[in-house]
Amino acid sequence: MGKVYATLTNLALVALLTTAASRAAAVETTSENFVVSATAIQGTSGTTPRMNFFGVSTVNCISYAGKATAAGTGSIADANATWKQDQFNGTNGYYYVELDSGVTADVVRTDAATKTLSLNNQSVSLTAGNAYRVRKHLTIADIFGKNNEAGLQAGPNSSQADNVLLQVPQTQQVLTFFYSNVPGFTGWYSDTYVAAGGVVVYPGIGLMVRSKSGRGGIVYLAGAAKEGPTLAPVYPGYNLLGTLKSQRSLKLSELNLYTGDPTTGVAAGPNSATGDILILLHPDGTSATYFYSNVTGFTGWYDTTYTASANVLVAPSSVFFLQRKAPRLAFYWTIPAE
Repeated sequence: MGKVYATLTNLALVALLTTAASRAAAVETTSENFVVSATAIQGTSGTTPRMNFFGVSTVNCISYAGKATAAGTGSIADANATWKQDQFNGTNGYYYVELDSGVTADVVRTDAATKTLSLNNQSVSLTAGNAYRVRKHLTIADIFGKNNEAGLQAGPNSSQADNVLLQVPQTQQVLTFFYSNVPGFTGWYSDTYVAAGGVVVYPGIGLMVRSKSGRGGIVYLAGAAKEGPTLAPVYPGYNLLGTLKSQRSLKLSELNLYTGDPTTGVAAGPNSATGDILILLHPDGTSATYFYSNVTGFTGWYDTTYTASANVLVAPSSVFFLQRKAPRLAFYWTIPAE
């Protein structure tokens, strides 16, 4: 069972963000660790909604695995493939390819005749012999239950129901979802009443739940532990991230966020006002801010009281905000392997 996390009630950043949004034979050689977790969603003890934060620490099991048989850019050609037309796209749902390097890309077309997968990332380049795996994306309905098995408070609209909040770092928006109990229209919807059960939650992204009643709920997840590295984009502004870890905590110094190059990792600085910052959300509802110091003799992770913090732990299923300060550009964070 995963760790149960408490909530934040007064983090100014959350208020800011909320306001902003109002089988091929190859499969037989692939083994995975199956894990189960349970995360408590705390209800409010008063009239003020209570914020919950957690990270998804599992991924869906491999749907297909193989090796490319020809070089390709933005696509994968596998002469040994046995998939069906559009098996990994369209009405069958949303799937992505992951490579040993940690690169992922969404599948936009599965062509049975040419045995080719077309990807949404044209920078993905493979040569013959490169291994790949196909997984189905997790969605809002997968995580919280198609029929609201997590037990959140349902309602006729997002104002009366509990809210699932998903931050979009590319636009700095926060999307709001709720479970509708309106007869004939039960299910997950956005606050603009668009069906939302199929909304994708990408690997490494954190989630927020705004509880408006005292009932709370529990999110049960069962899937594969994400082994191997994963590349996750970090955009200018705020990014709500998790470590994808299901079994172990990571020290700040183990996160691979600082690379020494501000174009490929967090930018260092003499203080938190200058460098990129990491805001770690604690189970007791508090938070702490960290930055990577470049002061001679005092390099490394520090908090805002200038206490050395390299050994601070980020627990499985916990999340943190990473603020990438403008005008710095986006970079890919290599999430450490399990």
